[in-house]
Amino acid sequence: MYRTQKGLIGSTPVPVDMYNEISSGTYRVVQNVSGLSGATGSGYLAVLHFHVIGSEG
Repeated sequence: MYRTQKGLIGSTPVPVDMYNEISSGTYRVVQNVSGLSGATGSGYLAVLHFHVIGSEG
């Protein structure tokens, strides 16, 4: 189980269009920045939240 949160560069939000698991433990996050003219500053493109199921080890 996982979900994404849009990114943020400076004060510019970076939307997430879709995401999926392409193989066990590997996820693809697709972002559409076509409407943005650019962004300046530090930040992140996306955040992936997930829950671990099962016992440790």
